[in-house]
Amino acid sequence: MDKQTKTKRRECNLEKVKECQRRDFLKHKEANPEKVKHIQKQAKTKRRASNLEKVKECQRRDFKKYKHANPDKVQLNNKRNKARFQNMMDSTQNGINTVNKSHDPGQNRKRSKDSSGINHFQQEATCTKRKRNDFQETKEQTCHSKESVHILTMFELIETFRRNIKCGPEYIGTSCDQLWYRSSVTKCNPNLYKICPQNILKLCLTGIKSINNTEWICSTCHSNLKDGKLPSCAKANKMIFPNKPEILI
Repeated sequence: MDKQTKTKRRECNLEKVKECQRRDFLKHKEANPEKVKHIQKQAKTKRRASNLEKVKECQRRDFKKYKHANPDKVQLNNKRNKARFQNMMDSTQNGINTVNKSHDPGQNRKRSKDSSGINHFQQEATCTKRKRNDFQETKEQTCHSKESVHILTMFELIETFRRNIKCGPEYIGTSCDQLWYRSSVTKCNPNLYKICPQNILKLCLTGIKSINNTEWICSTCHSNLKDGKLPSCAKANKMIFPNKPEILI
């Protein structure tokens, strides 16, 4: 059956084709439920991302319908959310007060006592001002502690750098014949280069020893030999320093 005949048959039996496609999809869905769910989820995410305004409008309409159908439930949820928010704010304020007490244990804050002569609005204003001041003090103390940690970290880094360069570049690389700091070399161990061909190892590991009567190798040559490659800066790669001219001797 050629392609044109098949297309004509499908066009003449659209309902039958759709029914067959539905049955095939249901069979595939039963056989691969997780895969179908994942594909549907991806398609839904793409559709929502390409129609953000439409999605927001649908969500607004659905919420209005739900609110109209369940007014008591919506009011109850609003009350619960307000109570949770208030509890969260109270716990945050208690944590701020605890931090302030731990930082200043000897200082007792003066708290105004309620009196019949002060109205409710004045009490709220005083309480809000006190909370703002406490939060500002806690913020300043946090900033000071961060600065001290930063200074300490910088001091440690400087000390580490000084330790690393305390000894000059006195370590000779056996492969590249260059001078290195201690942090840039490792002890040469031929057993680590099992992948590397023996002819390259014979050319690169020259047996030159320097500090502590040890054969050292730089990190670049070390990594190249571990990968079975000829180091780019090795003497075997014709990277040799020229002889010093007599005029400079």
